Formats: sequence, structure tokens, C-alpha cells
Amino acid sequence: MVTYRPGGIEKFFAEAGEPARRREVPPAPTSPPDIARLVEIGKRHGMDIQPPEG
Repeated sequence: MVTYRPGGIEKFFAEAGEPARRREVPPAPTSPPDIARLVEIGKRHGMDIQPPEG
């Protein structure tokens, strides 16, 4: 479950994501997401991301 307020989450997505190369669905990722990177980016945007256990 994800909740956020006030607005501004688009800034997190802009920093955490990457621009689309083409206007089509990209291929599936070949490696797991960099959770530590996402947690740090989230902190800069006032988010408390709880990584999965394990």
C-alpha cells in the first residue's frame, strides 16, 4: 500500500525513473531494482520506504 500527501511525488518518480526511449512498453528488467537507491531517493523527497525483509 502506498499513500502520500501532500503532492509532489512526481519529483520522486522523475529522479528514480528514466526517460522512455520509445513510445512503447519497455522489455522486462533483467535485474532486481536497486532498493537502497530508491530508499535514499525517497528520503530526499520525504518518503519512508520500507524495503522487503530478507
